Amino acid sequence: MLTDDLMELSITYRGKPMLMDILSSASNKIEPHNLVTEQDNGHSSSKRQQKKRKNKKQFKDPAEDIGQKLPAMKTAEDCIARIQWDEGLLAERFSVGYIDRFIGVIEKPFTDFCWQDLAALDHTVLAIPQHRIQYFKYRELKVWDKNERLDMMFGSTGCDQSLYDVIKEYDDTHPIETTQEAVNAVQGHNDELSDDDDDESTFTFSKAMADVSYDHSDRPNHFVAIHVSDPQIVAQVAAVQAHIRGKDARLAACFMPTSVLHVTIAMLTLGNQEEMSDCVRALHDARFRLALHERPPLELEIDGIGNFNQRVIYARPRRNESFLLFIQQLQDLLLNAGVHVHRSFDYVPHVTILKMSRPMCKTLRSYYVDQATYVDRQADYFGKQLCDRAYLCEISEMRNAEGFYRSLTDVSLLPDTHEMHKDSFEEEL
Repeated sequence: MLTDDLMELSITYRGKPMLMDILSSASNKIEPHNLVTEQDNGHSSSKRQQKKRKNKKQFKDPAEDIGQKLPAMKTAEDCIARIQWDEGLLAERFSVGYIDRFIGVIEKPFTDFCWQDLAALDHTVLAIPQHRIQYFKYRELKVWDKNERLDMMFGSTGCDQSLYDVIKEYDDTHPIETTQEAVNAVQGHNDELSDDDDDESTFTFSKAMADVSYDHSDRPNHFVAIHVSDPQIVAQVAAVQAHIRGKDARLAACFMPTSVLHVTIAMLTLGNQEEMSDCVRALHDARFRLALHERPPLELEIDGIGNFNQRVIYARPRRNESFLLFIQQLQDLLLNAGVHVHRSFDYVPHVTILKMSRPMCKTLRSYYVDQATYVDRQADYFGKQLCDRAYLCEISEMRNAEGFYRSLTDVSLLPDTHEMHKDSFEEEL
């Protein structure tokens, strides 16, 4: 009994009043409750331990009942790598659901993200830590979900079908009802994709599946642009390209030739000769309808380097409200004339310096330009470009005698010049 132990202690500490009072008080409180030590009742502790073990078993993983653990699930990193490098998959048809710390789950197209190491990126690109990724979708079909332990990408959690079979079955039962999805999907699939079609919303490199056909009729085949020919700007672009070549000589194959530097104003689809004539006429009418001959000359000041998802590196014009207003008014005028103008992306004025090509993606094993190759030149000042003429150009490999794009017509944007000679204009039509 505990009281016997207290008695021995009271004999030991006899003559020490304070300790004696404490021992006496403890004895008076313990004895009425008949408390016992584990030595007197040695099996009580083992009973408690057995009870704990019993309660713990109630929360046992169901997989333990069949004597095995849950299979290891492929990670988000594995899914990203497959979508990027599996040539049988269309990256443009995949989307990513991820957790935003303030909003919750957000879904965005796979190709909107930059999948490089986060430490190598800046705030201008869309990138997320992979642990925030919750799911991947092919069109509207979930093919990988972390919380649901769903994995159709690799079948690591028990899916019997291959991803190709899953996609084919889904496409057969959910045909694409509009051509726009097909157009978006095919934008990046031609090696000869135009040098103007380098905006961040359509720039992709995955290959189409061999048995999938697309409607190309809605794809841009012409564009309106300002030719960037100022000697200072051209020389500065060449200097930046030389700097990048010094960091990685392989990227030289992706440089924009300095003879074709331009700022795109509008992307167009002109299906036949009649539509081309209508567009030419509308551009020449724009000079008077927009009163360009009465306006101050437009000028772009190009200062600094930007990028579209680390895939396109460009010289960045400073924001110019007069220029943006002109672009909006010109596009509206073309639309009112029946010209097919593509306005599916936010307009970002830019002068392309470098654009990743599909062969280069394979060579580098990356979709992205390493920021270290140009970061030292990001603050470079390029100069000023007078917006003197607007050119209606073909999207093709054809070039004129000066090395610029072959154009159907060009229109003066300066207030103190006259429109083209009437004979020349009628010849174009």
